[in-house]
Amino acid sequence: MASLEGRPVGYAILAIAAGVMSFERIGVMPDQRRRRVGTKLVAHAILLARVRMLDFMSTVLRESNVAAQQFFHDCGFRADRITDELRGWFGSEDGVLMMRPVVLPVPTSNSP
Repeated sequence: MASLEGRPVGYAILAIAAGVMSFERIGVMPDQRRRRVGTKLVAHAILLARVRMLDFMSTVLRESNVAAQQFFHDCGFRADRITDELRGWFGSEDGVLMMRPVVLPVPTSNSP
């Protein structure tokens, strides 16, 4: 949970299975959005995953939730294809699986 001056302003519900930490839910109070609260929650979850020596993190989002997909993309997650088990994940809507390695690879330089 994220708090500001003793007031809860955000939360993340995480699960771990098969070496993957997944975001089951994440939320930020409307008056605290665009203040990096969600980004800090993700960063804290990454640290927890590192301590537990996990390899990957994931989340499943509604296909129509483009804002959440962009948020997780900005946090290093990448969308995977929609597989059969994600079709109709949210009733009439498909789910989009997004994943990222716990430790992102260091970019290599092409300069000599």
